[in-house]
Amino acid sequence: MEGFHNNYGQKIFSFTNTKKIHYDIYIRKPNKLHYGEGVYGLCFDPEEENPHILINPDQSDRAMMNTCIHEVCHAFFWDKSEYDISRCASTISNLIFKLGWRKVEDVKLESSSKRKKAKARRGKK
Repeated sequence: MEGFHNNYGQKIFSFTNTKKIHYDIYIRKPNKLHYGEGVYGLCFDPEEENPHILINPDQSDRAMMNTCIHEVCHAFFWDKSEYDISRCASTISNLIFKLGWRKVEDVKLESSSKRKKAKARRGKK
C-alpha cells in the first residue's frame, strides 16, 4: 500500500471527535507482546498526547469494516463499555453490509505532500 508512514504505520484517515480531540487512523498490527494475541484494533486514550487508532490488516474486509467502526465509536464514546461499543459497531456493520456496501479494491493512498501539491495545482486552474 502507498501512503504516509511513520512509527505507527500507514495513516489512512484523520478525524476530530465531538470533544475536539484529533485522531489519526493507521493500518498496523498492534504489538502482540504489549497488547496480547488476537487484537484487531486499538483506540488510544483521548487524554494521551497523540491519541490514535490502530487497525490490524490481518482480517477479512467485513471484519476490518467492523473494527474501524468499533474503534471510531471508542474515540467518540470513550466512557462507554466495551459491550456497548461492540453492539453499536456490529449493528452498524451489519446494516451497511445488508445494504450492499462492499470493499471493491484496496485503498490507494497518497502522501500528504502529494495531496497538497495536487490541491495547489487545482487551485491555480
